[in-house]
Amino acid sequence: MTHKFSFLFGAGAEKSFELIDGQNFAFDLFRNLIAKSNRVMKDNNEKYCNYLDDIFNKIKDCSEIDLLNKWLPENFPLKGTSYKISPDYCVELLKNTLEENREIIINKYMDKDSESVLDEGIRIIIDNVSNKYKCNFNCDYYINKVSKYYSHIFKKEVIDISNLPPLSVFYKVNVDDYQIAGAINSILGSNYFSLLVYSILSMVSAKDVTNYYKDNISKAMKYLRSVIQFIVGADAFSIMDKLNRSFNLDAKNDNCYIDGLDELWNFDDIISLDYAKLSLDGVKSLFTENCECSDIDEACIIKYVCYSLFKDIVVSYLDYKKIIDSNWMYLYSPRRNWSKFVKISVFLLGVRNFIIDLLNKCDNNLQEDKLKDSYYYDVFTKFDVAALGTTNYTPLLKIVFDYCKLNKSSTNDVLDSFNPCFFNGSLYHWFSPCTNEVISSLSNDKCRVFTNFNELKKSNLELSYHTPYDAKSFFNSSIENYFYLPLIFTQNGTRPMTDVEFAQDFVNYYHCTMEDAEAVCAIGFGFGETDSHVNGIIRKIMNNGKKLLIIVTSVNQMKDDYVTQLKLRLRLNDYSTTYVLGVDDKNLPKKLYSFKSESDLNDYLEEKRHWYDIVNLLIVNHN
Repeated sequence: MTHKFSFLFGAGAEKSFELIDGQNFAFDLFRNLIAKSNRVMKDNNEKYCNYLDDIFNKIKDCSEIDLLNKWLPENFPLKGTSYKISPDYCVELLKNTLEENREIIINKYMDKDSESVLDEGIRIIIDNVSNKYKCNFNCDYYINKVSKYYSHIFKKEVIDISNLPPLSVFYKVNVDDYQIAGAINSILGSNYFSLLVYSILSMVSAKDVTNYYKDNISKAMKYLRSVIQFIVGADAFSIMDKLNRSFNLDAKNDNCYIDGLDELWNFDDIISLDYAKLSLDGVKSLFTENCECSDIDEACIIKYVCYSLFKDIVVSYLDYKKIIDSNWMYLYSPRRNWSKFVKISVFLLGVRNFIIDLLNKCDNNLQEDKLKDSYYYDVFTKFDVAALGTTNYTPLLKIVFDYCKLNKSSTNDVLDSFNPCFFNGSLYHWFSPCTNEVISSLSNDKCRVFTNFNELKKSNLELSYHTPYDAKSFFNSSIENYFYLPLIFTQNGTRPMTDVEFAQDFVNYYHCTMEDAEAVCAIGFGFGETDSHVNGIIRKIMNNGKKLLIIVTSVNQMKDDYVTQLKLRLRLNDYSTTYVLGVDDKNLPKKLYSFKSESDLNDYLEEKRHWYDIVNLLIVNHN
């Protein structure tokens, strides 16, 4: 008997192509947008300007402008429109990150194992930087340097990191608030964080050094200071929130209530943070400076180590959905705020161009051997597929699909046409904020016959690069009459899914999974808070269909409270048929966790088994 599967793909499903790192996507995106927006030549930003101006002019000259004149502002198109994506976004990014993740940040650094986790992270960064630049500035180098410089203070020789006196020996945060003291003292108690501080201080007093050397040391200090400021910011935001929520009318004095007093004082926001001064220098540098080492000396290397440490911390919690949500509504009402309408339009175009740039730069990774190493190839050749769903934007899924067809290696006779559900939109999709119409370059994509892989790859990349204005024949719509933007849902919670055909794809995925599939296999998908539209579908499938749910993820993700957080996001009625399969960088299984037994099933992990062997074995044993 053949077992059918429904698949759900997240960013981790495309890791073999080394294209987009899901965790770094937001950081790389904003760094790219801000850098290109402020470059002297503004080459890529000019594309956004020209593209928008061309569309605006076409709409203006359209014979059916009456359909749009109440939607667009008066005297359209407006002159002097700014297309710039400002570095001031850093302020909003910092604010949203601390506001949304304050408790997670605080709890991580108050945890009993926080010092060891921080130590391990810094140790890995130092080793990675040393290997990247092929230099000897490793942990042993810094330990020897610090030992020689501070032996008279430590009153002992530091042989290894374990007997290095941490900063907490000399400094402590003595405040009554356990939350602040606990988080900061855990950083001061980190041996490796202390090692970086001691190393930098020993370099500060170095004589006969260049200004370049001094500048790198100054930047290294800035990044380490920013690490502490970032944690303090999360603490401060949490305390501020508690204080603001503590301002309540005295219940005993209900006879003394004064109408309108609460509105006058706005009790929800009595105390606020000045985000412009909180760790902003370090955050702006992350998005605007190139910290790669041009000269391999100790100052440049330690600057890059401190930069990498601060970047890893910020990237882990980076949250920008409020920036998008606060502007998203103006896509549908440009008359209310034309500048915000243009800002969100530029952002969506920037996201699309960013992904296309990545595809162009990673052409070497889009070769046949890479395709065969991918999850997509395994899915089409090792499973009987009932339904496909993806949150990825790239054409890689279709390229592998067509490749399997070309080589007749697919086991899926039912997949005569490429018809996955694009939960987050894609490079193929565009939508009109004026009419909520969704169009796709796949709509007129005939079942083309390819003779070789290069022809297949080129054709599919071009198909995803098309816009409604340069390739009208691929889109079924009155293109000239409306304004279209890329349908790419990033981290925003507001999702325009009112188009009937687009919404139908969600329904089809649900019904095909319920009716035909015995299991749902989610690959590289994190079930995050911003994935609620997908999480809800999977939840309903599991609660109503009693399917098997197998989550394939990196084994590195299965740490700390991974299972607890996953349960909070999934919120299933029953977890007895849910498994998490952890794999290494080569997709080989390393860990299998069963929610039912709340333990690892090591007997499944034989040496020569692949991830797809484990998935198929689970469904066989389940039946």
